[in-house]
Parts: sequence; structure tokens; C-alpha cells
Amino acid sequence: MTVVPNPSENGDRRGFAGLSPNLAASGLMILSFFVFSMMAVFMREVGDTIHVIQVILIRQSVAMLLMTPWFWRDRAFILRPRGFRLHVTRGFLAVIAMACGLTSILHISFADATAIQMSEVLIATALAAIVLKEHVGWRRWTAT
Repeated sequence: MTVVPNPSENGDRRGFAGLSPNLAASGLMILSFFVFSMMAVFMREVGDTIHVIQVILIRQSVAMLLMTPWFWRDRAFILRPRGFRLHVTRGFLAVIAMACGLTSILHISFADATAIQMSEVLIATALAAIVLKEHVGWRRWTAT
């Protein structure tokens, strides 16, 4: 069996527009917060008329369409996944987390839901240190 290299592991570690990986990742995280906030506002608006599962189906369908160029480009790598069970588990957990997060927006105030979701950074940092055994320095802890 031929192992297809991961396109992101080709040694080219430049981010977008020649930015450092950390700066590019930080920019993407800020964009992610903005997009997720817009999605939460949208969910609050349509939550009385469209069921959460329908919103998830629409969201995932649109995401698949938008990501099709990347899927097509990396199809050789995508068709030979490593750790298939982990991918399935992650997908299952992601759908549950999305359903819980979107449902919470319907039942509690938007400000409370956002504040609770922002604690995700602290929880993820702690889990990275405990579960993944990653070194988390004092700067990262103070940044969270």
C-alpha cells in the first residue's frame, strides 16, 4: 500500500500571505470567532421556525460545498485516511457538540451562552496539557 503524504506536511510552514504560522493561526481563530458569532445570531433568529438538526444539516451541506475545491485538490490523501475510527469519533462528537451549542443559544441568553463558550479555551488548554501531554507555559496560561 502506498502512503500518500499529507499536503500540509511538505515542509512549507508559511501561513497565509507569507505570515508566520502562529500569526496566520491567530488570524484564523479571530475569523472563526466572528463566523461562529454570526452563526449564533442566525440561530437565535431562526430557532423558533427551524429545528436545530435541520440547521446542522444545512450548515454542514454548505460547508461541504465551500470546501469542495480543497477536497478535490487533496483527494488522494483524503481517500486514504489514517486513524479512521478516530475521524468517525471526532465527527460524531462534533455533531453532538454543535447540537448542544446551538440548542443552548435558544434556551439561555446570548451573552451567557457566549461567556460559557469562551471558557472552551481554558478547558482545551487544560486538556492539551493533561491528555495530550503538551507543554503549556505560563504565557499560554495567562493568555487564556
